[in-house]
Amino acid sequence: LPGSFAGRMLWSSTHLLSNLFGHLYSFSKILVLFLVVDAHLFGVSAQCPADPIAVDNVPTSPSLVTSRPTVSFFPKNWLIDSNWWRPTISYSNDATGLVVTATLPTWYTTQWWLVPSSDLLFIRNQENFKYKLSFEISTLNKTNFKPAEIKIALIKGVMSPYSPTSTNSTYVYDIQPTTTNFTNWNSTWVPFEGTVSSKGNMASNIPLGALFRIAGTAGAPITISFRKLRIDILPTPITTPTLTTKNTEYVTLRKAPSSFDANPRTNCPHNQTGLKLWHDPTTWGGSIPEPTSTITLPSDTKVLITSCSLSSSVYEKIIVPAGSELIFNDAKINLNVKAMLINGALRIGSPTCRLFSPITITLYGAKNISNSIGPAMGSKGIGVTGSIDIHGKQYHYTWTRLAATVWPGDNQIFIQDTVNWEVGQQVVITTTNLKDEETQKNEVLTIRAISGKKIQFNETFQFVHYGGPEYQAEVGLLSRRIVIQGSDDSEASSFGGHIIVRGEGRLSGVKLFRMGQTNVLARYPFHFHMIGQAPTSYLKDSSIHHSYFRCISVHGTHQTSVLRNVAFDVRGHCYYLEEGVEENNTIAYNLAANVHTIYANAITAQPGVSVYTESDDLRLPADVAASGFYITNAFNRIYGNAASGGWAGFAFPNLAVPIGMSSNVPVNPELRPTLEFDGNSAHSSGFSSVGEGIPCIYMGGRLWTDSSSGLLKYDSGRQNRDPKTFNRFTNTKTFACQLGIMFWGSKLEVSKYESHDCVKAGRLFSSYLNDAFIVATTNNTAYMASSTRISNGFEFYDTDVKAIITNVQYKNFQPFPNAPLDPTKDNIIFTALTHSDVFKPQGIAAVRNITYINTPYSQRVRNYYRDTGSSRYFNMIDFDGSTVGRPGIPQIIGSYVNWWNFDNSCVYVDAWKAQYCNKGEREIASLAVVVPGFIEYNGGGQYGSETYANVDASLLSFF
Repeated sequence: LPGSFAGRMLWSSTHLLSNLFGHLYSFSKILVLFLVVDAHLFGVSAQCPADPIAVDNVPTSPSLVTSRPTVSFFPKNWLIDSNWWRPTISYSNDATGLVVTATLPTWYTTQWWLVPSSDLLFIRNQENFKYKLSFEISTLNKTNFKPAEIKIALIKGVMSPYSPTSTNSTYVYDIQPTTTNFTNWNSTWVPFEGTVSSKGNMASNIPLGALFRIAGTAGAPITISFRKLRIDILPTPITTPTLTTKNTEYVTLRKAPSSFDANPRTNCPHNQTGLKLWHDPTTWGGSIPEPTSTITLPSDTKVLITSCSLSSSVYEKIIVPAGSELIFNDAKINLNVKAMLINGALRIGSPTCRLFSPITITLYGAKNISNSIGPAMGSKGIGVTGSIDIHGKQYHYTWTRLAATVWPGDNQIFIQDTVNWEVGQQVVITTTNLKDEETQKNEVLTIRAISGKKIQFNETFQFVHYGGPEYQAEVGLLSRRIVIQGSDDSEASSFGGHIIVRGEGRLSGVKLFRMGQTNVLARYPFHFHMIGQAPTSYLKDSSIHHSYFRCISVHGTHQTSVLRNVAFDVRGHCYYLEEGVEENNTIAYNLAANVHTIYANAITAQPGVSVYTESDDLRLPADVAASGFYITNAFNRIYGNAASGGWAGFAFPNLAVPIGMSSNVPVNPELRPTLEFDGNSAHSSGFSSVGEGIPCIYMGGRLWTDSSSGLLKYDSGRQNRDPKTFNRFTNTKTFACQLGIMFWGSKLEVSKYESHDCVKAGRLFSSYLNDAFIVATTNNTAYMASSTRISNGFEFYDTDVKAIITNVQYKNFQPFPNAPLDPTKDNIIFTALTHSDVFKPQGIAAVRNITYINTPYSQRVRNYYRDTGSSRYFNMIDFDGSTVGRPGIPQIIGSYVNWWNFDNSCVYVDAWKAQYCNKGEREIASLAVVVPGFIEYNGGGQYGSETYANVDASLLSFF
C-alpha cells in the first residue's frame, strides 16, 4: 500500500489484534473477527496483488490433421427423372426429417433417376474423392414396385432437359451398386446406400443420383417416398494442390509492406512512475466511487486500472478531465460502462507499446438519442475531445488471399502470405460469387491449427471459394486481443456502441464488434469528427465486425490514415468520407466485405429513376447504394484496398457542394481529381435489378441538400461529372461483377485494368481505357450463382459519349450455345446501345492494338440488328486494323445498312451484323436535320421522345 496509508493500516490492525487478545473470547472467535475486520480495513487493495509482467502468450497449435473428416449434406430439393418425363414431387416431414414423395403412373418407364435438383457444388472437380448417397424407401405398393437394381452414379451434365438414357462412360463418371439386396423389401422403410468416386477432369455442378431399374411394368400407379436423404463426402487424405503465388495475372495490386510496425515496448504508459491505482481509496480522497455514480478522475492525475481494479457491474459514466489520464495495465481487464468522456487522455498501450493482454470494453445502454456522453456525442459510447490511444498486438497480415480453391467439405485453406494468426481466432473467407447480398456465401470459421501458410478450422466449408490464378477470395482476421463492443442486447435495436473523436485518435490492433447505431447520424464504430488537419491520427490493423452503421467515418478531417483494417458484415457505407470536403487522407490496404444497403436497393439508370429522401429510416439517402468505400471527394490517397460485395465496392457519388456541417466550405467535391487510386480490387457487388446494371466501381449518382426542405436527397442514376482534369484509376481489378467499372460523365482514364467473370467489364463515358486484360470466363465461372452468365467486353454508348480503347487483351469470349442476336445474350467483346430512334451513335468510338485470345472472330463485334436509328448508325473506328484483321490499315466498322458499304474494300461480317472498310481519309460526321414542329432537339426532353424543344449544338458537331 502507498506510503503512510500502509503505515496507518498496519498500526490499526496491530492495535486491534492486541486489544482482542485482552478479551475472554475463544480462539476461533478471535480468528473469525480478525479476518472480517482485516478485509474491511484493507478493502479491494488487500485482494488486488500486482499484475505480473505481460508476455505474448501464443496458444500452441496442434499438429495439422492429414485427412478430411466425413462431411454430410442434406439436399432439400429433389426430382425423379426419366429421359422424357418428371412426376410432381411433394415434401413433408416425419420424426427423421425431410420426406420426399411422388406418384409414378402405371405407364412410367422402368428406368429412372432420383437426384438432387440443387446443392450440387460439393461434388468437386478433382480425383479420388469418394461420395456416399444414402436414403430409405417406402411404398404402399410393394407388390407392384419391384426393383431389379438400384445404383449410385456421378452423372455427366445437369439433368437438363432430362436424364441420361445409358450408364456408360458417355453419360456417367462412375456408377456403383448399392449395398441392399432387397431381402428386407417387406420392411416399412428400406435403407439403401452406395459409394462412387470422382475421376478428375469432371465438369462443375455434377449431380450425384440413384438409378432405379424396375423389373417389369408396375401394373398400377405407385406412390413412393424417400427419407434420410444424405450425401457424405468420405474421409480423404489432404494433399497440397497447385498453389497460386500471385494475386493477379496482369495488374499490380498493392500489398502492405511485409515488415511489422516497430514495437520496442518502450514508453509504455502503464510502466511510468507516479500512477495512482483505481482501486486505492486514497486516489479518490478516501472512498472508491460506486459504479452507479458518474465518476470523474481527479484533476491532473494519472489513474491506472489493473486486472482487479474494476467491479463487474456496469459503470454509469467515466469522465477523464483535461490534464488527467486513464491508463490500462497490460493485463486481463473487463470494463462494462455506459459512457466515457475523454477530455484528457485514455491510454491502453501506445504506438510503440502494443499490449499483449486481452482487454474488453463493453458499452451498454438502451436505444435513445440523448447526449449522455457529452454535448453532441450521443450515448452508449466513448467521446473524445482530448486524446485516445488503444494499441493491441499486431497481427500481420490482417488479411490475405487464398492460394488454392476451397471446396465444400474442406476444413483447411492455403493462403498466399505467412501470418502470425493464432489458434482460436475467427477468420472470414469472402465470397467469389456474383451478387454477394443475394447469394450470401461468405463464411466465418475458427482456427484449429496453423502452420506457415496452411490453416485448419474447427468447422468445414459449405461453399466454393475460388483461389485460382485469375483471382482469389480474401481471407481476413476478425479477432483481436483488445475488443470494444456493444452489449449483447444491441442486436434487438441495432443500437451498438460508438467512438467519436474530436481530438487526437490512434487505434491499432482493436476489434470493434456490435458497434454503430443504425440511422443515427455520427454514431459509427469509429468516427474522426471535424478535427481538421489530423496527420497523427489513425485507425489501423483493426477489425470492424457486425456493425449496425458504417465502419469508420472521416468527417471534416484531413491527412489522417486508415490502414490495414478488416471490415465484415456492415450496414451502410463502410469506409466513409462523410461530407465531400475530406482531402489528403490515406485509405490503404483495407478489406471491406459483406456490406448491406439500408431501406432499399437502388438501381442505376437515367436521371430521376431512383430518388431517395432523408428520413428517420434512411438518414443518409445514399445508403440505398451502400459501398465498401464511399468517396465523396477523390482528392485522397486510396490504394491497395479490396472490396467484396456491397451495392458497389467503391462509390464516387457526385456532390456539387459539400453537405451537412461542411455545406459552407467553398469547394466543389465532384470536380476534385483523384489524388491516387491505385492497386484496388472489387468483386461480387450488386443485386438483380433493372436499369443499367450495378457496378463494382461506380462513379455516378448524386447527393444534394434540397433547398426547400433542407433534407438530403440521392439519385442513384445517370448523374455526370466533368472535372477540369482527368480522374485516373491505375492497376484496378474487378471480378464476378455485373459491371466492372461504370462512369457517368467525362475525363476518366483507366490505365492498367484487369477484369474476370464480369457481365460487362466496363461502361465509360467520354473516357480512355488503356492497357487492360479482360477475361470472359474462368475456371470459377460455372460455380457462380448463374450458370447462364455471359460477358460483354465493352459496351459503347449512344449520342456524343466518346470512348477510346487501346492496348487491350480480350480472352475466352466463346459463343454461348443457341444465343440470339442480342449481344447481351452472348459472349461478345464490342457492343453498343441500339435501342433508340432518338439517341444515335456518332463518330465516338475508337480502338487500337486489340488482342484476341481464345476468342473466335465472330465474337469480336456485334451490332444488335434491329430496325432502329441507333442500330443503323452503329459504327466504330479500328484505328490500326487489329480488330478486323487488316494490320496497320485504319478501318471504319459500320452497321449492316448499305450506306456503310462505301467502296470495294468493304467486307460484310454476318456474325457482327456490321461491315468494315478501309478508312483512308474519310471521317465520320453526323448531321442533325431540324424541321420545326416535327424534328427538334435539345437533349433535354423525356427519354425516348421524338419531340424536343430546341437545337442541341452537340448533335451538329462533326467528328
